[in-house]
Amino acid sequence: MKQKIRIATLGITEEFRKMKLGEVVRFPCDKYKYNSIRSTPSTSLVNEMMEGKRWKTKLNFEDKCVEVTRIA
Repeated sequence: MKQKIRIATLGITEEFRKMKLGEVVRFPCDKYKYNSIRSTPSTSLVNEMMEGKRWKTKLNFEDKCVEVTRIA
């Protein structure tokens, strides 16, 4: 089964909070800063991380975006 990938339209923190387990969200590099995406869990989502939520980021050079997957 192919994963459904959604394009981010909200703020970074809101997108992270809205994600369901296994969901993939793409953050276009022309609209979102890579360093902000990478640092969001450890700065803005500390309470969510204490609850056990986790995310994984991956640069997608071909599509010029950062893909974030909710892994826990």
